[in-house]
Order: sequence, then C-alpha cells, then structure tokens
Amino acid sequence: MMTERGEELVALHHDLLPLDRLDLGADGVLCRLTPYYTSVPTGGEIVLTATVRNPWPDKAVATLQPVVPPGWRCEQGSLTLRLPGGGMEQVHLRLVADVVPRRRVRLAVDLTIGDLRLGQHAEALVDVVPEGIR
Repeated sequence: MMTERGEELVALHHDLLPLDRLDLGADGVLCRLTPYYTSVPTGGEIVLTATVRNPWPDKAVATLQPVVPPGWRCEQGSLTLRLPGGGMEQVHLRLVADVVPRRRVRLAVDLTIGDLRLGQHAEALVDVVPEGIR
C-alpha cells in the first residue's frame, strides 16, 4: 500500500509541476534564508541573507517580499533580483526586532520567480532576547 501511495504522489507531482521546463534541484528549495536560527536583542537589528536560485533555463526576475510578525520592521519593502538562467543571487534583508522577548519567531520570504509564485518559500527562526543576553 505504501508503494502504491508513493507512486501516486510522484504522478501527482509530475502532473502539477512543469518538470520538463523547470529545474527544482535535488531538494526543491529555490530560496534559503541564513542564518536559519539565531538570536537578536530586543529592538535590535538582524541581517538575513536570502539566496535565490532560478529554476528556469532563461533569465528571470525574482520578487522577494519579507514577511515579519507584528512588532517587527523591515527596512526595505519588496526586492527584485534579475537572475541568469539556472543561476543564483543573494540579497541582504535588514530587519528590526520587536521590543518584546520571544522564542523562535518565524521570519519568511514570499517568493515569485518569473511566473512561478511560490508563496512563503523560505523561513528563518529568531530568538528575541532581553538586551545584554545572547
């Protein structure tokens, strides 16, 4: 039964994804945020690096929209990258933390590459700690 369900899942992926035109790579991840897990003092600034990979063989424009929880600020709005075919680019996201300490705050990037809308495709976790504690 597990083999049959697995084969159904593979067939569904092939039906839904244009795999003949799209290179998702071995892990299917087209954007990563680093560091993935870190800490920042309350009200402090953090810089995350978003590394975006173009799955298309031709040049494409990627649009990244940082997604932050209430109380956080993003220094820039939507970002646009021009990616070479099959290539990668990086962009730095400057974020200002909430003034309330919290564990494992989720930060994300809403991503579109060309006409492929991926939604919140990448995330990072941040502990917001009282000033002086790291």
